Parts: sequence; structure tokens; C-alpha cells
Amino acid sequence: MLCCHCTVGKQKESQPVKTQSWIALLAAIAVGSPALARPSTDFDTGPEGWTFPASAEWQPTGGNGDGFIFGGIVEDENITAGAFAPAEYLGNWTSLDNTGSLSFDFKRFDNGDDPRAFFPLIVQIAGPGGNATWTGPIIQNPTDWTNYVVPIEQGAWSIDDGTWADILSNVETLYIQLELVLTDGPIDDTAGLDNVVLVPAPSAFGALALGLFARRRRR
Repeated sequence: MLCCHCTVGKQKESQPVKTQSWIALLAAIAVGSPALARPSTDFDTGPEGWTFPASAEWQPTGGNGDGFIFGGIVEDENITAGAFAPAEYLGNWTSLDNTGSLSFDFKRFDNGDDPRAFFPLIVQIAGPGGNATWTGPIIQNPTDWTNYVVPIEQGAWSIDDGTWADILSNVETLYIQLELVLTDGPIDDTAGLDNVVLVPAPSAFGALALGLFARRRRR
């Protein structure tokens, strides 16, 4: 039996202190790392980096809170109202696979004049590795603000081009379509987008921790 005063005993006693230091370091990295951030937009102060064609605009009131993106203000068959996410939503989504989600609030204000076809709510992601589409419900009547949660998992999306892994590795475009009714009249359908949140994978911090601890153990 080793004496508690021997050298080995002292090294073992100091190990918990080193482990706590590593935990503190990892926590600091997680807080400061952009990769582990939680992109969210409530549109209360403006578009906040989101872009959209002429058929949509930011409005300061009327959303599920205050501001929101209002789509369908221009009747033009060549312009479909939708919204493109800013840079903080883009990049490598690999760590979100099977654990992350995209949520947003959507409202159909009006179906427009003489609606003759209704299309499902869609979200699209695209990049060098291909593109994929999430297809939601077909909304045939005006609604209240409704929250939708889109899981980041292959079974919830249709792969239009490329592979799921390649698409997630570099997402360059995130698009949410707002105009979902084909009308024959002069007034288009109108809809709103609010409170968009991309929830990162809880495993992202765990993967970082395991990697750093593995490096520590090999030394």
C-alpha cells in the first residue's frame, strides 16, 4: 500500500484541481465561441440582417411581439415573398445533426384575391454540397401566429441535390418562404415571419470537451 505522503499520492491528489481547471477553461471557450452561439431574431428593431425581395418588408408592429417580416405586398409572378437569413445562421451545421432545430413563428394574414392553389410552408438550406427542403403544412386559411419547429435531421428534409452530410458541412443559404398562395386577383396573399431561432446541438460542447480531454490524456 502506498503511503499518502509519497510522490505518487501527491500527484493523484492534485488531479482534481487540474480537472476543475480544464472544466473552467472549457466553459469559458463555450461562452466565447461563435460556433456555440444561439442565433435568434425577434425583428423588434429592424430586419437584423435578414434580406428579402421587393415583395416583403420589415414592419415595426404587428408581429408576435413587436416587429416582423411582412410578405406578399407586391403582386408579381416573378417575385415570391421570402426571407434569407444573415451570416450568423450559416456555416457548418454538422454539430446540429439529429440534435438541433430551427424554430420560427408564421402567420397567414390573408389569402388574397381569388386563390386557386395553396402550397406548403417550406424552408430551404443550400451550399456547395447541395440543397435540401423542409416541407410543412398547407395553410388554406388565415391563422394566428403559430410556432413551427424544424428538426435538423435527414428524415425531416428532402434532399434536392447532394448529400445530407455535405449540405450540413457548409450551409450558405437559409431561406423561409412566406408567399404560399397562387391567386388570380390583383391582391396577393400576405403572411408574416417572426422569432427565428436556430438551436445548436447540446453535443457541441461535449464534443469539444472530449477532444480537449483526449489531447490532455495523450500528453
